[in-house]
Amino acid sequence: TFSVVNVGKFKSDGWKEGNGNVRFSICVFFFDNGINFLRKNHWKEHYDLSLQLFDGAAKCSFFIGDNESLNLLTEQILTYARTFQDKLNVMYITVSALSYASRLPESIEKGMIILSKLGQPLPESTSDADIDSCIEQTL
Repeated sequence: TFSVVNVGKFKSDGWKEGNGNVRFSICVFFFDNGINFLRKNHWKEHYDLSLQLFDGAAKCSFFIGDNESLNLLTEQILTYARTFQDKLNVMYITVSALSYASRLPESIEKGMIILSKLGQPLPESTSDADIDSCIEQTL
């Protein structure tokens, strides 16, 4: 049967099958269409589908360098995602986008915040002795 959810799911599944495809612009088109089919309360009624579509669209927007769309999609996910884990993909994409835009201080700051939320805080500064100690521990 035809329904908005089935169409959105079809478009979401299409990305998974073509994940290795470099034609990200086409994928953005499909994700945008899938998102446009969603109804007003889609984050409540179809949370998983909404997350998949917005996350996939954000990834493709990043790969084609569409920072405006990336920011809008990321804002939606960060606003409506239920868990930190659900936000993690777009947080990673945001850090990567900042790095590619030569905004390294912002990228590093956001990366450190994410790592601390994951239970992996990094020191603000380190000495050569600290670095040597870490290297010795890994050998």
